[in-house]
Amino acid sequence: MDLSLYETIWLVGAVIAAGLLWGIFVSAIKRKGTPLPLLLLISAGALWYTGDALRILIEQAAPGAGAVNYAAHVARFGLDFLPSALLATVLAFADEHKVARGLRRYLIPITFVPGVIIFLIGMSQAPIKRVSFSLYAIAMLLFSAYLCRGFAMRSETEVHKVFYRLMAFALTGIAVLTVFAYPIGLLQSTVVGPVLALVLFLSPIAPAYILGYFIYRYSFFQIVVNPALFYSALTGIVLTVYLLVIRRVAEALGRLDSGFRVEVVEAILISLLIFLFQPIKNRLQGIINRLFFRARYEYQHLLGALSQTLNVPHALENRLKSVVDAVGTVLKVHAVSLVVFEYEEGRVSQVQVMASSGLPGFEPPVTPFGDGDGAQIEAVVGWLLVHRRPLDVGDLHHPALTAILAKQRVELCIPVLQEEKPVGLLCLGEKKRGGSFSSEEWDLLGTLCNQIALAIENTRLVERRLQLERQMYEAERLSALGLLSASIAHEVKNPLSSIKAIATVLREDLQSDQTKAGDLSVVLREIDRLNRVVDRLLRFAQPKQDDGAQVLDLKAVLEDVVLILFHEAERQNVEICFEVADGLVVKGDPEDLKEVFFNLILNGIQAIEGDCTERRLTVQARQLHGGVEVRVSDTGPGISAENQARVFEPFFTTKASGTGLGLAIVKRDVERMGGAIEVANADGTGAVFAVQLPGGDDAA
Repeated sequence: MDLSLYETIWLVGAVIAAGLLWGIFVSAIKRKGTPLPLLLLISAGALWYTGDALRILIEQAAPGAGAVNYAAHVARFGLDFLPSALLATVLAFADEHKVARGLRRYLIPITFVPGVIIFLIGMSQAPIKRVSFSLYAIAMLLFSAYLCRGFAMRSETEVHKVFYRLMAFALTGIAVLTVFAYPIGLLQSTVVGPVLALVLFLSPIAPAYILGYFIYRYSFFQIVVNPALFYSALTGIVLTVYLLVIRRVAEALGRLDSGFRVEVVEAILISLLIFLFQPIKNRLQGIINRLFFRARYEYQHLLGALSQTLNVPHALENRLKSVVDAVGTVLKVHAVSLVVFEYEEGRVSQVQVMASSGLPGFEPPVTPFGDGDGAQIEAVVGWLLVHRRPLDVGDLHHPALTAILAKQRVELCIPVLQEEKPVGLLCLGEKKRGGSFSSEEWDLLGTLCNQIALAIENTRLVERRLQLERQMYEAERLSALGLLSASIAHEVKNPLSSIKAIATVLREDLQSDQTKAGDLSVVLREIDRLNRVVDRLLRFAQPKQDDGAQVLDLKAVLEDVVLILFHEAERQNVEICFEVADGLVVKGDPEDLKEVFFNLILNGIQAIEGDCTERRLTVQARQLHGGVEVRVSDTGPGISAENQARVFEPFFTTKASGTGLGLAIVKRDVERMGGAIEVANADGTGAVFAVQLPGGDDAA
């Protein structure tokens, strides 16, 4: 007997519903602490749909076989236990109140006893079996809906209120359909009866979805619905194609007097279906993703594109900026920032912030965190490391952290971890239309942070390798320079000493001849200058050993240097502006520190040439997180971009009489003290040298 279109829809619906419920059942079994009534509810529904699907298939394969009755009994068994298991499940998940408190003691009897009684009545030939089941189902549905409505009114959280309202609405709808079908008798109508029967047959899928989503929340669509829906739909399509296409085509060809055998035609068409199975599977997966999981589908494509962006092996800062802008655009978040830093022993350093450009039509967003916010970043990172989850301001019960994030206008903070070590924070402000972030957005941000951490670590590894190569090259060059310096010391200084001694004696003998004595004085001064050049070369090639750093008063050190160079500044008509606060301490060698700032301030004075209208040199110092920064700026012509890249190289100079070793020694001494030095041009005119030194508190 051929299946009609109505019977085919019934069969496909049963297969899809059974696949979905068995998928939820398997996930519920794996989930610890799943209540027994819930397991019975899911399995009862799955048995009902499975038995009905098997009944139809067996009737088609072997009409009149005894297995048809067994399949019908399986379906009946599941259907009879469904209403009582529903009531028990509602009670199991309900909050405490008067009705629930009394009924919860009898969960097991409520779950099993009514179902057993109705099943036994159904197995008998009692005339009241249809009426008894319909009244039993209506009573259980309405009572469960009544309880859900009461739970919704008493629930304190919005999530529970929405769940119970939806469940009450769905159960009431099924009860109304049951009333129309049985007591009123519309099921017997030839017009609406078949449609009503089909709708009533598939109606339990609605509360199953609601209940499953409430239990699994964010992971429901990912671990339950998506695979179950996909394979159920795929099975339904295969059955539909077989019953409505393959079988009917084979039978039509068999009725023709052409010698075709039905079995052979079916085998050929089934082989063709198997051949097309993989393309159909891929196409169906894409359709389901776009229809039911559109956000996840779009986020997966975005994640793939951003992963390719992060894998480009250069310009990390620009790539991270592109990622931040893309996240803000897709998630409709106006302010998105990535805070990258170095984290060692609970301290944050080298903070760098990449902020999004903001959404169109809004003012530019405020960039959270900066160089001076190290303590706040450490507080946030400390919380993230302890709690091992993203920091959501809406769920935070920590007044100090709430104040920090409110000041920075951050709603969500996700750690960027590389092997459990924090390397950054992804900070998001409020969404354009308010509301919380969805499960798909949480997954996207978590995966994206892993990709960002990997990109940062790869870039740092490359930078460390290049730094080691530069250090090796520098060490080789200094080694060669040391040998050269030793040769110079031997070949130049010894003859210079002899020349100086002879010139000194000659000058004393020729005191009466002022002209010759003056010429010899010039010779002696040049000999001293050559000796200083050689000494400086030796000092650069063979730096002194570190005798131990001291905690120094930075203002006192800078005042000593400025005092020494005050007369040189007056001679050059240069004003020195001294803007250094009291109480700043640094860790370093006092003599090296004085020489560093002596060179920088002297270079700044000499850079202010005669035609400069504004003749001012400024010395500033400020406290940074974990250290101190000293800035020496002048109003000279500045340094070209090409020369900025080479200004710290040994023997590079733009002065006619310079040796090119002053700034090279400055850089070497600063780095030996654990600091760093940078050069740039000021906004107006002149150059700015910024020296970062470790603070005195780090020495403790």
